[in-house]
Amino acid sequence: QQMTRVTQFLDLSLVYGSAETMALGLRTGIKGKMLADIRNGKEWLPHHPNASTVCNIDSPNDVCYLA
Repeated sequence: QQMTRVTQFLDLSLVYGSAETMALGLRTGIKGKMLADIRNGKEWLPHHPNASTVCNIDSPNDVCYLA
C-alpha cells in the first residue's frame, strides 16, 4: 500500500543548484533572498556571465539564466 505524506520540504535544486557553492552564489546574503536582475522595473533570474560558452543559444539576444 502506497503512503502519501505532505512535508514542508521542497527540492529546489533546479533553481538553487545542487552544490552549496552554487546555491550560496545565487543568494544576496540578506534574509535568504535570491539574486535578481532588474529589467523594465521587474525582477528576473540573473543572466549567466558566460552564456555563449555554457548555453545553447542561437542569437546574442537569447537569454541564458544563471539559476
